[in-house]
Amino acid sequence: MAKKDGKTEELEIAVEDVAPPKILVRAPQVKSYSFEQWAKLRNLPSRHLRGMRAWLGINAGFKHPLEKWDELFKAY
Repeated sequence: MAKKDGKTEELEIAVEDVAPPKILVRAPQVKSYSFEQWAKLRNLPSRHLRGMRAWLGINAGFKHPLEKWDELFKAY
């Protein structure tokens, strides 16, 4: 066994302040549906879809949440 002679060494350790990591959280995304998906969910007859698509115009090519589709067809 090694013999200790009573000498002690002081050890200095520098501690740096480290910022905590940033936590990024994504906002919940709203599910969007195409016109065909919306029509299928609402059980609309296929014979009406051509007229509804024509009435929508350019909006028929976009995807919207179900509530938005219902709002668009409120006046139809």
